[in-house]
Amino acid sequence: MSKTALEGQPSSSVVAKPRSESIRSNPPECMSREEAAIYLGVSIRWLARAIATKRLRVARLGRRVIIRLAELRRLVELAEAVAA
Repeated sequence: MSKTALEGQPSSSVVAKPRSESIRSNPPECMSREEAAIYLGVSIRWLARAIATKRLRVARLGRRVIIRLAELRRLVELAEAVAA
């Protein structure tokens, strides 16, 4: 009988990955970097550069980065204005 990697692990250590369909169709007000990247359809690396260059404003709670939906929409509007 083979054991899976998750057997014997506490259930709190298993983190579910955000589903792209639910994030894009019903986005939460505040998102993690991973969720924001899925929402925008970009890589986490691209998102990290946008944060580092201050194109995207974030809130930091300790080591955690929180990105507001309004800020993501502002970034998209800014990109559309530059492209036009």
